[in-house]
Amino acid sequence: MIVSLIAALARATPEQLAAIQAFFPNEESVMVAPAIVSAPPKKSKPAKPAVLPVGEGIPTAADYRVDEVAHGVCISRRFNGGEDRRWKPFVYRESQCGNAVMKGSDICAKCAAKEEKYAGDPSPKCDWLGRLTEEPFGWSRMLGTTWALNKQPVFLGEAVPVSARAAAAAPKAKAAPKAASPPPPPAAKAAPKAKAPLKAASPPPPPAAAAEDEAEEVSACLKLIDGNIYIVKDGNVYEYDEMAEKAGDFAGRLNPDGESIDTEAEEKSASEEDD
Repeated sequence: MIVSLIAALARATPEQLAAIQAFFPNEESVMVAPAIVSAPPKKSKPAKPAVLPVGEGIPTAADYRVDEVAHGVCISRRFNGGEDRRWKPFVYRESQCGNAVMKGSDICAKCAAKEEKYAGDPSPKCDWLGRLTEEPFGWSRMLGTTWALNKQPVFLGEAVPVSARAAAAAPKAKAAPKAASPPPPPAAKAAPKAKAPLKAASPPPPPAAAAEDEAEEVSACLKLIDGNIYIVKDGNVYEYDEMAEKAGDFAGRLNPDGESIDTEAEEKSASEEDD
């Protein structure tokens, strides 16, 4: 059969051979669909810890939350580097862990261990702060939590006047002596017709030192130095007791730069400072 087929093909005309070849396409005429290669998913980069909120006005709870959560890396909440001591008591700004996640999870192995420990003992000592996609725990030291409602933190900024309670507890300075009022000039006496009238005596000038003391005001203020709150009064720097809201132990004298403490200096009263 094959021999007879070959013989028939040998006798076929070019037109017949072309018609037969149409039923048997070669490799060049076969259309092959290109393979679709999907690009590998991009790995999200961890969100950088944001700096503490700055600007005009008092920051709100929203200013202490992460603006955008980066997925593909650990999304657990961290407080590293987010301590804001401009508040009394201080608060934290959240940041993202950002470590590589475990297979089939949205957090890393280290945070997963903390979460498991927290499930058995839900306390802050477990160091599990939850996920950024969830609200902070009520005990979290953040604005907008139950902790903030109970503690009512106050924004101090750089320095504010001492409250009436704290000022009363601060060491009292000696009151500056008031300048004595000059006596009224004596009235001119009537002189005899032959004599000229007497001149009115000039009032004595008030002491210069007493006038300066009267103009001088004793100031006391809370000041943030090296991340800690102190009470500054007459150049003396005292530790600040946040619970009792009063001055504590003497810490030193405020340096001329106004931003550091001379811990070797001795405490001075207002009168000694004038000398």
